[in-house]
Amino acid sequence: MRAVIVALALLNIVQFYCNNYSHRLFTEAIPNEEAAIAVGRAVLVAAYGEDMIVSQEPFSARYDERKKYWIVTGTWPDNKNLVGGLGAVYIRKSDGKVIKISHGL
Repeated sequence: MRAVIVALALLNIVQFYCNNYSHRLFTEAIPNEEAAIAVGRAVLVAAYGEDMIVSQEPFSARYDERKKYWIVTGTWPDNKNLVGGLGAVYIRKSDGKVIKISHGL
């Protein structure tokens, strides 16, 4: 009987925590430009290779308020002989999900 009471008490505590605090933990998995750039760069390197992506540094990120995602893009190099355009990654702010990867901007 005591074990049942303890289990129910723990269940109530967990339920209270989930209802009141868990949404705060994941409302902004990618909270700022620096985090977006770090994730975006890692995704682009995995997709296209370090050599291709390093030539597009520095990266920039802008937040689309309407669609609620970050758009991370590279920068045109000085010689502008980049075949295929710039890499771009669209990352949802709330959970960090990569929405789209492209290399043609």
